Amino acid sequence: MSVEPVKYRVRMATEQDEPQLMLLCEGLAEENALFAPNFDKVRDVVRNVVRNRNGFVGCIGSHEKLEGAIMILVSAMWYTDQPCLEELFNYVVPEFRASRRAVQLVEFAKSVSNKMGLPMLIGIVSNVRTEAKVRLYDRKLSRAGAFYLHQPEGNA
Repeated sequence: MSVEPVKYRVRMATEQDEPQLMLLCEGLAEENALFAPNFDKVRDVVRNVVRNRNGFVGCIGSHEKLEGAIMILVSAMWYTDQPCLEELFNYVVPEFRASRRAVQLVEFAKSVSNKMGLPMLIGIVSNVRTEAKVRLYDRKLSRAGAFYLHQPEGNA
């Protein structure tokens, strides 16, 4: 007998979610940021996406307690005018990671890409549980390259 995995409701973020999204971004930065975060800049991006809808934020959880979120911008690569969707983050709060929330957020983003008819670039910039994240994305998406980071001597 097989058991169906739990499906989490992913919903579009509203202005009510902004304080919780900022808490999520603080956890994300603590865990994954490669450079010192500027939370005023983060707040501006979150507000712009949520309020102006130049992208989307899919959320799991309530306005009072977000469990995870994915943020995608409508963008274009530097060499083209063709629009695409660019993932900024997919983050699940540590206490909720023993679940399928990250998978549901990826599936939600893929469904938005399909509905909009736009390709989506999504990646992993992290040194925490990187292999597990790569395995998840390899199961759900097609690879299109890799990211690498060089730190100047003395900055490592």
